[in-house]
Amino acid sequence: MIRNNKRFKFIELRYFQHLTYEKIAEELDIDIRTVFRIRKRLLSKLKLHFKINRLI
Repeated sequence: MIRNNKRFKFIELRYFQHLTYEKIAEELDIDIRTVFRIRKRLLSKLKLHFKINRLI
């Protein structure tokens, strides 16, 4: 299920609970570099989505 996905959890922790990247890494029990990778991939996917749909 999507709610068990680390990417979904990242969005929840960062944008709804306003946690720092360090706290997100602790919460998800992952390296902080992985947190930044998750962020980068999510932003890339969003950018692609918006370009495809001509929203940007």
